[in-house]
Amino acid sequence: MLTCPNCFCLVCNVLVENCPGWLDHCNVRDTAEGLDLREAAQSSAAAAAATAAREAGQQREAAEAGAFTLVHFSAQPEPFLTQNTP
Repeated sequence: MLTCPNCFCLVCNVLVENCPGWLDHCNVRDTAEGLDLREAAQSSAAAAAATAAREAGQQREAAEAGAFTLVHFSAQPEPFLTQNTP
């Protein structure tokens, strides 16, 4: 199927060259069924983006947790142990 640089996928709402399912989506028209497919694709994409963001946040937290060592100081320092030598 011929396309121009401005053609976009109704389902994915991206340029045809960026549509992973163009061979199936090229026949979708602006009908109730086509709009249902578009809504389903957008919901699926939003869920995938949310999962990716959550995983990235967990990876970032894990990296940050390993980047620093927390040192706790007590309010009262322990006295130095000294050894009396003759």
